Amino acid sequence: MGLCAGAILVLSSTTYAAQICLPITGKISTISINPVNQHGVVKVRLKGVPIALSTVGTITSSDGAGNSYLDHHMMLNVDNTIFTKNDHGVVMGPGDGCSLPVVETINIVGGTGIFTGVTGTGQATGTINLCTARNEFALSGSLCFARAPNLP
Repeated sequence: MGLCAGAILVLSSTTYAAQICLPITGKISTISINPVNQHGVVKVRLKGVPIALSTVGTITSSDGAGNSYLDHHMMLNVDNTIFTKNDHGVVMGPGDGCSLPVVETINIVGGTGIFTGVTGTGQATGTINLCTARNEFALSGSLCFARAPNLP
């Protein structure tokens, strides 16, 4: 079963009386394209079904003391996207010269397609690597739907 079909199956198999929040867990792998942009893949499990989303992250501000704010687009495909806003990343220590430990609080604020009206929170814990530009995080959180998604 394709990823999009799997996501539709997962979401359509749930009854939505009011808001329902589903736990998400997974991994995020990105490459820093430049000092403010990262591109990569988010691999999550939503109600037990594996889903891969491409992601684009943009640092919108940084204080130079280890705090950064980011926005993300996580796309299942062109019609089904999750948006985050003002995610707060904190460098948690000096690291080893290349890798810096980071904890990021994620604020899911909306989406398109099957993710229309979605909200949620999450936490990504991992490292950014200044030498290789590769970043790896573990993700946990919840994805909340205000109503049944508009399925194709």
